[in-house]
Amino acid sequence: MSFKNLKLPPGALDVFSYAAVGDIGSAIAVYKFLEVRNLIAFANNSIELAEKSDDNVMKYHHYRTAILDYNACYDYILQIIYFGFDFCAPIYSKAEYIHQMEQCTLRYEDGVPVSQFAKDMDAMANSECEAAKNFIEELKTFKKALRKSNAIIQYWANNIKHHGGFVVEDLLDKPKLARITTIRTTDNITTFDSAFVYPMIATFDKIKNRLLKQNELILDFLLKLYRDIFGTPPTEFGVETKIFSANKYDKESLKGNTYLQSFEPQE
Repeated sequence: MSFKNLKLPPGALDVFSYAAVGDIGSAIAVYKFLEVRNLIAFANNSIELAEKSDDNVMKYHHYRTAILDYNACYDYILQIIYFGFDFCAPIYSKAEYIHQMEQCTLRYEDGVPVSQFAKDMDAMANSECEAAKNFIEELKTFKKALRKSNAIIQYWANNIKHHGGFVVEDLLDKPKLARITTIRTTDNITTFDSAFVYPMIATFDKIKNRLLKQNELILDFLLKLYRDIFGTPPTEFGVETKIFSANKYDKESLKGNTYLQSFEPQE
């Protein structure tokens, strides 16, 4: 199996049509889809460079980049859900958009929802909306799959962010880094073990295999997420195509409340 990029139907990400009918949540979700599509392509390019490199240090550098990019995909998926299914509040300014982005976090403590997004997701999971309940169960299954031993990259990404990286066995000069331990002779307590410093937590093969599994899981879920928000193919635009809306919009009254005024290329 090879690393695949995210491919969507032609004309699928038509932000103008959603903006024209006042479905701002879907319009924002379109931009998020564009960003995560690019992120996956960047990650796959890094993996290709890693595989071609004969220099193990550069190989590690490219894999580190791919790990960070794939790990960031989950945040984009949450943002697509948050805006695409209308968990967001109405947005009428840049400040309100920034505030909504800050609210886009699923935070739980001991299984209890803490953030408003988590509370709203919990409410939808316990609502009478079968489509919402089924989707949230599928999201939970997806999250569990990302954390299985054959796929998880989260702790590697955290080590890169907070500690500058993690140990790759292929980079170690093993003859010069034999495992050593020191023991305090008075009470036979270990005072140092080189395994503290080099726990041998990864190999290049393990990194590639887990990234491959991430690619498979993320692309499958993104395509499902696209269908659930935008339909397949998008013959109509706006909230009609969504399998559920967290704000319970009146679909007819939404139409025409916002009009597309202009399109100008950003400088």
